Amino acid sequence: MAIDTNRSSIFRAVAQVQTIPTNLFFIVRQVSFSLLAAAALLWAANELARLLPAFVTLPSWLVADRYLLAAAIELSFAFWAPSYLMLVFVDQKLKRQGKVLGKNFDTDENLLEYLNFKAARVFRKTFSMDHLPFERLLFYLILSSSEIDFSLKRLNIDRAVLKKQLLDSMKERSKMFSRDNSALVKEMNRAARQRVMEAACKTASERASSKVTIFDLFLVLVDSDKEFQRMMDSLELLKEDVVSVFAWQGNLEAYREFRKRFWERDNLRLLFPLSPVKGAVGGWTVTLDRYSHDMTLYNPLRQGGVVLHQREIEQLEETLVKRNGNGVLLVGAPGSGRRSVVFNLANRIASESGPAGLQAARILELDMVALMGNNPDKATMAEILGQVFAEAVRAKNVVLVISQINNFLGGNSGSDQLAAVDITGVISRYLKLPGFRLIGICTYEGYHRSIEQAGETAPLFRKIEVTPVSAEETLKVLKEEVLRREKNANFFIPLATLKEVVKLCDFFLG
Repeated sequence: MAIDTNRSSIFRAVAQVQTIPTNLFFIVRQVSFSLLAAAALLWAANELARLLPAFVTLPSWLVADRYLLAAAIELSFAFWAPSYLMLVFVDQKLKRQGKVLGKNFDTDENLLEYLNFKAARVFRKTFSMDHLPFERLLFYLILSSSEIDFSLKRLNIDRAVLKKQLLDSMKERSKMFSRDNSALVKEMNRAARQRVMEAACKTASERASSKVTIFDLFLVLVDSDKEFQRMMDSLELLKEDVVSVFAWQGNLEAYREFRKRFWERDNLRLLFPLSPVKGAVGGWTVTLDRYSHDMTLYNPLRQGGVVLHQREIEQLEETLVKRNGNGVLLVGAPGSGRRSVVFNLANRIASESGPAGLQAARILELDMVALMGNNPDKATMAEILGQVFAEAVRAKNVVLVISQINNFLGGNSGSDQLAAVDITGVISRYLKLPGFRLIGICTYEGYHRSIEQAGETAPLFRKIEVTPVSAEETLKVLKEEVLRREKNANFFIPLATLKEVVKLCDFFLG
């Protein structure tokens, strides 16, 4: 009973969805909602007009009969509600039939139950053409669907050429796969379905997927299709490239689905460009606000999906939640991602996925150039800096960030120093206070030439080294960045180009 179409709930769901005019319900829902919103706005405008003084008149197109508007609202709602409920029923009930795939699945079970809706819809079509070779037919149907458009384009694979090769291959063996040999063909297809489903379930289980998708079926078929392998050889592609692109598309689709759920906390903070905690918790930070900016709001990684330097982020969080010794130095080479560590920390705090000790914390980067420019006198600048630090301590929810901190500590700050200012004394005094949290960013050279010469200040910091990202991690970042660049520049970049960029950068930059 490993493959049983009659007892497959997901196959029954596919048949039921095909009888429902979902496109019609979608159009009705969109149109009725628009009419409902327009009628509701007109109703609100007319009710507001009754509260206005007599000498204030509204435009004629805003004035309408109350009963007519009420009828329009009721009629629009009568069309919108059933269509909305029907689409919700299809998406949440019918399309989620079947079983969840675990790490250890039983091959004696009905493996068709592990297919997701889209994969089941394609798989089901092969049963109506059981006189054709199953694997070639399934491969052809997957190529004919729009589900893998993104991946094929990124791989530079010509869909039309591949489909033609599959058709030609089936025509060559048309005598064998004819209706005269239907019994033999059906038995071969039965064994092929069992083999493909077992391999697809294994592939999906290895990548921790709860369902078998079209991508899993495609990856299984790739191993057995010689035409596709020859095309991959001509394009200098590996199977790892196919897996990488499918994972890229899967992550992108999952990220887009998450962004559609606007009620999620992480999505709500993208809609409102305001600090989630400023003015709600913490104390007054007038001077601090003048010479700093919130890295949560001005965050280039705010909408990102790729998070690197997980180890460094965890070490940073571990240090900042301590009561004493909350000074941290992020030390690394230029371009290693030191600021990205702080930006990702800000994202985790804003989405409340970080430690409880950092909830409602504000990540504020000090503008040392502005502070020195407005206070050229060293004594005055030290006084203002002391006020900034004092406000941060009183607020109890502030994490300060100072970029290139090596320019402001120690007696020998180096030739790249912005100004001949040494704030070692002020920082040393506050680093010993509980509740004062500071993140300094510097290079290895700056650390050795400046901070190590700062006497007792260096031991007050915990040093966290930020290593450069690997080639694989760089490719993940480029996959996310390229989508934004393509949209702005109106050109297309395939996977081969991204791999070559990573290869050349690794070769020339080291």
